[in-house]
Amino acid sequence: MSKSTTLPVNDSAEPQLGRRLATYGSTRQGFTLNIIAGAALIIAGAAAAILSISAWDTTGILCATVGIVLIMLGTWGIYSTLRRKQLLVTVYRDGLTYRAGKQQTIIYWEEIASFFCDTPEHYAAQRFSNRNAGQPVHFCKIRTVDGQTFAFDDTLRHVYKLAAAIDENTVALIAPYVMTAFEAGSAIDFGPLVVSREGLQTHNAFCPWHEVVRFDISRQRGTIVVEQANNPVRFGTFMIAYVPNMTSLKVIVQRMLAEHTDGNVALRTLAA
Repeated sequence: MSKSTTLPVNDSAEPQLGRRLATYGSTRQGFTLNIIAGAALIIAGAAAAILSISAWDTTGILCATVGIVLIMLGTWGIYSTLRRKQLLVTVYRDGLTYRAGKQQTIIYWEEIASFFCDTPEHYAAQRFSNRNAGQPVHFCKIRTVDGQTFAFDDTLRHVYKLAAAIDENTVALIAPYVMTAFEAGSAIDFGPLVVSREGLQTHNAFCPWHEVVRFDISRQRGTIVVEQANNPVRFGTFMIAYVPNMTSLKVIVQRMLAEHTDGNVALRTLAA
């Protein structure tokens, strides 16, 4: 596999990646709010500086200092917001391009070694924000064969569609390698979980397949919950964000549970 390459933004990627299918641009989330907040800080700082002129004593010096700090913070906030690199991700028949600033990176589908979707940080942000309870926060991340990581969140318009496109185009390439290794007897690393034909392994515990009594995937909570027989404490709760290639994990778990629990335990995907 070749490594991902970079091109100037003016160079078309179609000769390398084939027909363009979709483009996902930045929503510039928070742009207006940042500009307003920066302007408010500058105004407040200027007012404090003006007040200091009429009282050039300890109070005046304090006002002048506070005013200068506020002006500097407001100016820095506006400058950094205007200078923020706008992301642009374009999906093609044979891969995608990731543009940040003046360079774009070409990534072929076969160069993607791992696909992650959803993150605990975004679930936490949803709980403590003004979002509606039913409104999801989307996130996905890819890791290439040469170790580069590219992350996409809901600062990109319709990022959930981008995640679906990446998953659709990579699962057929990643899954055969994973399943071949599993069939050959290798343990497969799914981040916090290592899966083998014998059972599930974490950094400090092992659960044979025949002792699994619950395996739930909750997209709303962003977690995988596994319970072990005769274990008063859950075997483990794992964040989906840290689990790569979920499609392959689900296929393996469904098969192993069917074989080792006589179909009495099944993988469940929960809506809430």
